[in-house]
Amino acid sequence: SVSGTGAQQAELAATARCEGLSNVIFVGAVSKAEVRDYWRLCDAAVVLLRDTPLFRHVIPSKMFEAMGMERAIVLGVKGESEEILLAAGAGVTIPPEDAMALAAAVTKLADDRHGCGALGKRGRLYASANFSRGVLAMRMLDELKQCR
Repeated sequence: SVSGTGAQQAELAATARCEGLSNVIFVGAVSKAEVRDYWRLCDAAVVLLRDTPLFRHVIPSKMFEAMGMERAIVLGVKGESEEILLAAGAGVTIPPEDAMALAAAVTKLADDRHGCGALGKRGRLYASANFSRGVLAMRMLDELKQCR
């Protein structure tokens, strides 16, 4: 399976070329095996979804990948995803679809490398304690026992 092809990738790539942006790279789809190498190049993850009721019940898998790789998260998603990030203390939340808040959050993390790293560490600890395969399996087993 592959990752890294968003709905507007072609349009964004064209815009970046037209604007002459040299600090934006579109690598296209990469295999799941390669994703870890890209995470290692990042200081933080940006997880954004539109502000719709449907997305309030969605938890993007990218959040758990970032937490597992000890990367801070800038989250522009309301609902359950936001609750998890706040409980973990793993990043910065912004209102969905707010470009100015996104820029401010990214700047804040870039200006505080130590703090950014600390957010990433908290995220990994939280994900390991609450969302590891073993923890989730035990929760499922407990729920099944309640059905007897």
